[in-house]
Amino acid sequence: MHEIEEITELARSHRWRGVPSGQHVSRSGRNPYCGDVITLHVEVDGDQVLDVRYDGTGCLVSQGCAALLCERSTGKAVKELTSQTAAVLLDFDYTQLSLHRQACALLGYDILQRKLSELRTTRDESARREHD
Repeated sequence: MHEIEEITELARSHRWRGVPSGQHVSRSGRNPYCGDVITLHVEVDGDQVLDVRYDGTGCLVSQGCAALLCERSTGKAVKELTSQTAAVLLDFDYTQLSLHRQACALLGYDILQRKLSELRTTRDESARREHD
């Protein structure tokens, strides 16, 4: 289980910032409580997430959890990522934080889940059209 100190280190490292080198899709989100903004860039090939990167501004919690999300999502199957709770995927007990900071911690997770859901819907619609 990751500790808050590790989250803040990840935020400062900038290792997962930027965009993947391959073709990718992006989605942004904002925390209405504090104004944190994150854009996730996801490189997907079929059912596999090849790379996840982020850009954004905000507190160390939102930025660190976005970096942790990128680290723990890269190389995983879409189905695996969409079936995991935030606590499992991040391996971080965000409930130890205040309610507003929990929203910061979950911002990247929520964006990723929405984007993967959009991709699945688009893929399913395309498959139906090809079948018809």
